[in-house]
Parts: sequence; C-alpha cells; structure tokens
Amino acid sequence: MPRAVAVGLPEPRPTRGYRSWLDPGYPSDETDWTLEISSDVALRYVSIDAPGWIPSDNFFHLLAATPYSVLLQRCCDQAAPLAKVASVDSLGTATITASA
Repeated sequence: MPRAVAVGLPEPRPTRGYRSWLDPGYPSDETDWTLEISSDVALRYVSIDAPGWIPSDNFFHLLAATPYSVLLQRCCDQAAPLAKVASVDSLGTATITASA
C-alpha cells in the first residue's frame, strides 16, 4: 500500500544540484523487484518510468538522506527492470539497469 509522506520545501529550486543514489534493485521473489532511491536533498514528485513493470508508488516526495524502497511488479516477461527515475527538482533523469 502506498505511504503518504509530507515534505516541506520553503524554496524549491529545480536547477539546484544534488546527488542521488539508485540501487539497481534486487529480486524480491519470482515476479517482483525492490528498488531503493535516495538523495542528499528533498525531492518532489519523484516518478518511475519502468515499461513492463508496475511501481508500488509513483509521483512521491523523497525526504533528504532517507532511502525509500519501491516494489516493482512484473507485468510482462521482461527478466529485469530497465527504468528511468526523475523529479520536478532535477534537470535530468537517472537510469536503472538491473540484471537478472
């Protein structure tokens, strides 16, 4: 079930620099993968674009320095997820390439 997280950002700046960390994920069982996302600054509206996979949470806020786990459920016969993670506070996307 999705969890609600309230994040207060007094002056969000989409152009600010930040470091993010993405674990390429690991299989939770035969059909699911767990993805861990973290950033050194708070991010709003973090989105996960993973064709063939359904994220347990999408368009969420991420607290600074707090890893957040998202379960990816397989909805096709793709062996491992290939995904992009983005936020309105970032200028680019991060790519996740997991291997089975």
